[in-house]
Amino acid sequence: MPLVTIIIPVYNTKKYVKKCLDSVVNQTYKNIEIILINDASTDYSLTILENYRREYRNIKLINNPINLGVSISRNIGLDSANGDYIYFLDSDDFIRKDVIEKLVNLATLYDVPLVEAKYTSVFTSHESKRNIKVENRYINLEKEKNTIKNYCGIACNKLFAHNLIKRNMRFPESLRFEDNAFIYPFLTIAKKSIVTNEVLYFYRRHFSSFIVRSALFPNDTILDLYEIVKIMKDKCIELGTYEEYQEVLDAVVLEKIFDITQLCSTWISIKSNDKKQIINNLYQYNRKQYQMPNINHMCNSNLRKKIFRYYINENAHDTTYENSLEPAKRILSKYKR
Repeated sequence: MPLVTIIIPVYNTKKYVKKCLDSVVNQTYKNIEIILINDASTDYSLTILENYRREYRNIKLINNPINLGVSISRNIGLDSANGDYIYFLDSDDFIRKDVIEKLVNLATLYDVPLVEAKYTSVFTSHESKRNIKVENRYINLEKEKNTIKNYCGIACNKLFAHNLIKRNMRFPESLRFEDNAFIYPFLTIAKKSIVTNEVLYFYRRHFSSFIVRSALFPNDTILDLYEIVKIMKDKCIELGTYEEYQEVLDAVVLEKIFDITQLCSTWISIKSNDKKQIINNLYQYNRKQYQMPNINHMCNSNLRKKIFRYYINENAHDTTYENSLEPAKRILSKYKR
């Protein structure tokens, strides 16, 4: 029976961490190692973690002396992991009690180093009830390279073979969207995977989460994505897979940077003129640096096209906008929270 290491960084999630840990310690699959990384929490989280560590012998608790962020905390967990497989979980989320059993069974049955399950967003502590016909799809990533675009760029709904992670796979430090820099290079070395349509991971949405804040409020950390896509490319070059997967990786990058430009249009509490300047800066920069197609080719929705055309002057050719992100950075600096 393979050993699975579950890595959970924790920072100030006292409201949610018990639900998270209960979903882990009650797994139907029992050969589990649980690594909790307390990232210098200032609330009651550490006390909760210590109580669970005393009760469960398979829990290892690591205390960061200062707040290091989720990427470094996950990397610390990886450095201590002994499992044949790795599973990441955020401390404000929770999982179904049979998720590890199901994913390990699929990984061993089909002999694949990666299994991805579906996740759903929840606004309460309750699991949503879904009756679906379970389908498991085997994907040969060497023959179906284009399917890489269909994988979500998050780490927490996937089971990873540890032996491939040992090929110097780590999360980039101090950057948002860090999962993308881990997931897509991993896909290029995984070669094959299983994707199941079962909903096994429950992602909790709340107003203090980064995803919700990014959608509502101006935030200069969205520009981290430009560094992330560079790291993705550099990691694939290091792994020797970039040339083979370049076309699909370029398509992934285009989709990601377009999503960031789109995200800006959802912000509240920002002056309309500032929003227009930021979106125009990103749009023209993307067109120049990444050869991003025009709106007609990137937008499937007519409503989305209409929204973008409200903000974007497609005929503008400001060379400052085309060659630098500084205009956007300068404006966003006024809205730092």
